[in-house]
Amino acid sequence: MKKKTKILVFIFLLVLAIRFYFTLSTPNFTGDQAYHTLSQVKQISETGTPLFYDDLSYGGRFTTFHPLFYYILAFFNLFLPLNLVGKLIPNLFASTLVILIYMISLEITQRKNISLITAFIAGFIPLFFKQTINNISVYSLAIPLIFLSLFALMNINKSKNYVYLFLSSLILLMLTHASSFLLILSLLIYLTLIKAINLHQSKLELELILFSSFIVIWFLLILFKNAFLIHGYYTIWQNAPEKILSHYFFDINILEAIYAIGIIPFIFGIYIIYKYIFKKRKRAIYIFTGTTAASFFLIWFKLLKPSESLILLGLSLVILSSQYYKDFSVFILKTKIPHKKIYLFSLMVILILTSFLPSLSYANKEISNALTTQELEALNWIQENTPEDSTIISSYKEGHLITSISERKNFLDQNFLLIKDINQRFEAHEIIYTSKFSTNSIRLLTKYNINYIYFSPKSKSIFNIKEITYANKECFPLVYDKEIKIYKVNCVI
Repeated sequence: MKKKTKILVFIFLLVLAIRFYFTLSTPNFTGDQAYHTLSQVKQISETGTPLFYDDLSYGGRFTTFHPLFYYILAFFNLFLPLNLVGKLIPNLFASTLVILIYMISLEITQRKNISLITAFIAGFIPLFFKQTINNISVYSLAIPLIFLSLFALMNINKSKNYVYLFLSSLILLMLTHASSFLLILSLLIYLTLIKAINLHQSKLELELILFSSFIVIWFLLILFKNAFLIHGYYTIWQNAPEKILSHYFFDINILEAIYAIGIIPFIFGIYIIYKYIFKKRKRAIYIFTGTTAASFFLIWFKLLKPSESLILLGLSLVILSSQYYKDFSVFILKTKIPHKKIYLFSLMVILILTSFLPSLSYANKEISNALTTQELEALNWIQENTPEDSTIISSYKEGHLITSISERKNFLDQNFLLIKDINQRFEAHEIIYTSKFSTNSIRLLTKYNINYIYFSPKSKSIFNIKEITYANKECFPLVYDKEIKIYKVNCVI
């Protein structure tokens, strides 16, 4: 094995080991979406099909989603325990970015040293590290598939095998996540750039991009047909309640965004975009200029959660920054500046301070936010001590915990698609938790046939309250009284 290959393998194993260290430091997961994923995987393992109709979510509803990620995890569940699958496999997928970004950077720069540095940075993009460390995120698979598709596109003129690789990865991405649309938008922007600067483009590449665009858009329209019929263009935002949308798309703090993707890739990547649009020409640079522009577009027009767009933005800028490292190294070699290795050492120190350490900080925070023992005990108590047809209200960020762990009907969770009265439900759950008087709350609890109120520290944080002020022994007896409190609803209107 060559020295450079050994270093690449070491970087991959380092990223994977650090990810495993953090995620295995707690037996639980972060966020209720992880437990929803586990429920889907368990359902597939037992029956062969996912939950297209969930009789617990919102008291019973149809769901629309991309199934491939669940099926892949279910495959590993054939020979690994379910919890271990959730811990290991997403982190394994996410770590493959190190190898993919190395290959892309090598294709752009033809410099192995620079590509190794780029691969190291890609392994520790702070926001991507945070989003995929302990919550069984579909992005752990979707993001590598995006960059595998882009790598194949860069090489389609070399061999037909790359055409097959591009189409295969695109199909897998289509079945995994709606970010296939983000990839298509990036490629269409790339086509526009190529035409604008009169750069030669092969007929094969043009036909492949246009064909892929048609297939992806057609597939998404078919998959979300019912959602579009019910919600119209609000389907783009997953039918999120208006109050949630205003929270998703708050005015983004530029400094926080730069910190989340890494300051060095941000600065160097933006510089390379400027340089190769106005001063130089390079086809591969425009591919990732397209992904960068698509990310900015989606953030600017509030078409995707900033966190999701920033992940693609950060990785695209990491790749573009590799061209800067090459250009700068060529400049250094032409000068008579002594101790050139000092610059490489200084760069590595800066990268560790601005990418590696922030990633560890984010990871530590994610682990600290994992489901606690107290929460797990309370959720298990619900399963063991409440009637099977009970409906439990919780904050919307805990709804999947009620269905997945307690196996009871929830009132509201974070899967908003195909719910016609989502704004009314969201407002109702706010009133039930924050009202100072019982009348309005009892009316809503009766209307939606809610039997228990789940009140946790997370509820306190979300609603900015210390207690449910109207709760009394007659109408709302406290049936579970620890760090988590559970109230039984006895009164109706």
